[in-house]
Amino acid sequence: MSKVTKKRCLYVLGVLALIAFAMWLRYASRHIFHSPAVNHLRSGIYVFLFSAWCYSIWMRIVQTQVRRYLLAISVLMVLWIASGDRMSSGQRTDGLYYEVTGIHPDAVLMRINGEDISAEEYLYWLAYDCEYLTSYVPNLDFSAEVSNGMTYGSYAKADAVETVKLYALLRQWAKQYNVSLTEEDEARLQQQRQQYVTYYGGEEGYQQQLQLLGISEDTFDSINRMYLLYARLHDLYTADGSAMHPTQEAIDAFAQEKGYVTVKLLYWPASGGENSQAQAEDFAAAVHRRG
Repeated sequence: MSKVTKKRCLYVLGVLALIAFAMWLRYASRHIFHSPAVNHLRSGIYVFLFSAWCYSIWMRIVQTQVRRYLLAISVLMVLWIASGDRMSSGQRTDGLYYEVTGIHPDAVLMRINGEDISAEEYLYWLAYDCEYLTSYVPNLDFSAEVSNGMTYGSYAKADAVETVKLYALLRQWAKQYNVSLTEEDEARLQQQRQQYVTYYGGEEGYQQQLQLLGISEDTFDSINRMYLLYARLHDLYTADGSAMHPTQEAIDAFAQEKGYVTVKLLYWPASGGENSQAQAEDFAAAVHRRG
């Protein structure tokens, strides 16, 4: 085998290895790391490969017009990948939501601070809102107006988006401040799952119930974990001196920005008649002067 052939084989093997690594990163971003950095690294690999293809075209193609066309195509592909605005359409075909909507559960519907939000998560909360509304409003018409031109249907969709935003922010804050569940929390989750299994008559019945909900167990478990993770974040937020605990200056600045005012309730005995009321007013005026 000549040196040229060996070199060409090494190039091919290197390209195949990078493609395989990029495919593994796609899997890892969904099931292991859950970090936007993994997606950026995968995009970087594709940008590098297409850039190398651009260079090879420039070196190998002799005809000027053909070379320009191919270079234009490769440059557009590099820019498309580098833009980072693409959202995966998904591949999974399981679940009730896919049967009803035709939307793949693993399709990316939105991004929140760089984090991909799957159709499965959004549709779960949308169905939750719809079920909640129908339980409180008899014979609900989702096209009927609630207030100010907003229908019940648009309200459910907007509320589902807000819930998804909240959960995404909680996950991001937990990662930022290194907050995780305790061993007691993990035990509670296992106990809760066992209660579900017992209630639905066994493991098979529990899995069937998840199918009726249209959600995978991984996503359902992630949602259940957020209730406990919220409590851990709240503990950190309310702890004096913690990284999440706001300073008084930050609170004052926020109140001033939003136009909030502080109200202090003063209780004064009414048994003293007019004198008691006058004393209460004098005391309130003194407090006001002190700021």
